[in-house]
Amino acid sequence: MDLDRLSRGERIALIASALLFVAFFVPMWASISAGGFGADFNGWDGYGILGKLALLCTLAVLVLTALRLTDVALPDMPVSRGLLLLGLSGVATLMLLLGLLVGPNDNGADGVQGVDVDRGLMLFVGIVLAAAMTYGSYLTMQEEGTAPIGGSARPASPPPPPA
Repeated sequence: MDLDRLSRGERIALIASALLFVAFFVPMWASISAGGFGADFNGWDGYGILGKLALLCTLAVLVLTALRLTDVALPDMPVSRGLLLLGLSGVATLMLLLGLLVGPNDNGADGVQGVDVDRGLMLFVGIVLAAAMTYGSYLTMQEEGTAPIGGSARPASPPPPPA
């Protein structure tokens, strides 16, 4: 496999999504402690549906960019590949940011005296990786010429001839 087949944006999205996928299974995303006992949770278990959606979107970005790397022909889609990558990575980033705001899935244990539920370091690492994946996807869209803001590489059509 030759990474030179991929554009700069696709390389960024591929590397960031691969790192984020692996990071999801590191048990430092959330922790709960009570009375000297504690447990750490990974991204899949610690944030409920938010973590699961972020992981599935990350996996989709990883698979789509890996398929491009291996030159597997994808069927025609109603949207460009860059837009699809941007949408998936944007949803993953949004889910992780919501996880930061909402906090880990504590099943009501956080309100109990002596029980401490915390966000872990990997949540912040995951947000940075998801943002990098989104940036790479946006660059891919720009390189395709389908970026909506300042990235259109398509030349404007000439004006019609005078009548």
